Amino acid sequence: QLAQGARTVPLATGTATGGLIPDGTYSAMVGDGKVDFHQEQTQVNLILGYQTDLRIGGGKVAFALMQPFVKGSRRVDISDPDIRFTPGTPEAIRDNAEPQIRQQVEAELAAEKERQNKDFSGAGDTQVSTVWVRQGRKLRVVAGLSVILPTGKHKNEGGPNPGRGDYYPLRPGLAASYSLNP
Repeated sequence: QLAQGARTVPLATGTATGGLIPDGTYSAMVGDGKVDFHQEQTQVNLILGYQTDLRIGGGKVAFALMQPFVKGSRRVDISDPDIRFTPGTPEAIRDNAEPQIRQQVEAELAAEKERQNKDFSGAGDTQVSTVWVRQGRKLRVVAGLSVILPTGKHKNEGGPNPGRGDYYPLRPGLAASYSLNP
């Protein structure tokens, strides 16, 4: 969630012109800045599984637990966007407004870089799965359902996190493989 994007800023002109030009008569368009994003991440998964003797539909039921451990580094650079004024904006108003807008944009960019440029590590979210496995002579079919438990560290203020947030997604899965060898 990089706080970056084009937006229109209405110019405060009422006070500077003694009320002759109402606020918002002119505006500045703050364009998109260029985002240079680089993240390196290593993840090791600890997987525990158990296949039961319970047979359903010719296949066996299995259970699995996956706990990821994540370590990474994120570097983000955001360039200053262009500032353009609506056609007809008097030069004196442009000259007065641009430094203020530029200062505000630079402060926002600095705050976003501070949130994003971080090293991170920790346990990710735990995945618990129930799986059905059917093994034939040439065909293997696997179907399952996983729930992701929000056990990983997660901060809502942005930046990189080992966890993904406070929600419980369900992931259905189906896989099949066929051996061409007899």
